[in-house]
Amino acid sequence: MGYVDEGYEELYSDINRLGRGPQESYEALCSKSDSEVLDLFWDMYLSIREPKVQPSLFSFSPSQSLSGGRFPCADINCRLRNAQRLCNFSVMYADNVFVPFPLNDLLKEAESNSSLDRNLFLDALILIKMYEPLVRAGLLYFQPDLVTTCPSCTVHLNQIQQTFQNRFESIGSPVIQSVLNSLQVYVMKEGEEVYLKILPCPELGIQESSFIHFRYEVPSVVLSALNKDGIGASLDFESMREIGLAQQIFQEINDDLSMYNEQNIEAQCSYLTDRPSDLTVLKGMSDSVSFEDISHYRILSQLTHSIPYLANISTEKILKLRKEEGDAFDNYRSSITKAMKSVKLVTANDYRDFYRDEIQCGINNIQHAVKNAKNTYMSDALLMAGSICISVAQLGIPPELAPVASLASGALGAATVTDIIRKHRENINGTKAMGYYFLWKLNE
Repeated sequence: MGYVDEGYEELYSDINRLGRGPQESYEALCSKSDSEVLDLFWDMYLSIREPKVQPSLFSFSPSQSLSGGRFPCADINCRLRNAQRLCNFSVMYADNVFVPFPLNDLLKEAESNSSLDRNLFLDALILIKMYEPLVRAGLLYFQPDLVTTCPSCTVHLNQIQQTFQNRFESIGSPVIQSVLNSLQVYVMKEGEEVYLKILPCPELGIQESSFIHFRYEVPSVVLSALNKDGIGASLDFESMREIGLAQQIFQEINDDLSMYNEQNIEAQCSYLTDRPSDLTVLKGMSDSVSFEDISHYRILSQLTHSIPYLANISTEKILKLRKEEGDAFDNYRSSITKAMKSVKLVTANDYRDFYRDEIQCGINNIQHAVKNAKNTYMSDALLMAGSICISVAQLGIPPELAPVASLASGALGAATVTDIIRKHRENINGTKAMGYYFLWKLNE
């Protein structure tokens, strides 16, 4: 965990001044004029600068969807669930994470000086507020799309991006198209409304059925998929292109990998995604995708599918324990990374089985070790107390030597106490060195 730029303090001060919750903040936004809302946006946006952080083996650049982006579901509750997955991963595994700035969604509107959608603005602020504990701990940084560079750096960055884009179009595009060809999108009709239903597609990070509702006119290609009884058919790839769905998914992946490419060059980040297709694209584009990237994806899944009690532990508590038990956290992170490399995990059941057989078993061993250490400590303490309590009279020591004997017994007692405490600490320290002690301590 690293530094916290003063710009974040300005950002959160602006948010807190709006109101104490979403409803109060929304009312405050609605009470402002369009120009005032635009000024507030720019004050917030420009407070965040390009992060400059020391690279780490555990630095990550997550995808937009995993960071709470508006695709595959724009509902704020779904976005928050995705972002919570990232928070769980970050606090339990990462040193620093570079997240797309939620206000990026409104940047084009703001640059055109048009009135901002207050609902979208509020959604972005809710996400920013959710990340606050990680931001203040110096673990999470926002990545703004709008950055300032000098002419020479601009030329250099443009060359990097152009090289990446050329490889993406020649290698990545066919991979994404093959995934899109298997994407199942059905035309639905309910009453007078015609909409689309996207079935789950884990390769694209779509874990649940999603729905596309048209604000204005329904595209003709969608209407033509309805038969006379109003029952819809599935859309093929060309139809998905015609309504812009294919381009949206393609652009989403392109933007994520492009941002990762920049972060990897500057901060040597690992890419973190909930879309396996992204790793396939990266592997085809370069040799930079290692087994570590795949194991990071598995650890993300592990923290999603198992370790159930994490959901009841606050981010603040985990951050506090990380600070207090730094060595134990490092041991835990090394242990889970090593264990992931030795198994093949695909389904949610696989991850739950792994948790039961590997992690829970390790936690149980720690529990037994701690219990045995406490029992040994109590047993030794009781034996010592009993031996010290034997009176000098019972030992047949003459009265004139009693003071000397008492002093000797006291010295022996102090030495014994010190020895017992030393042995107890050794037992506890040995327990702390066990791989999943950090998890055990969290649930203590």
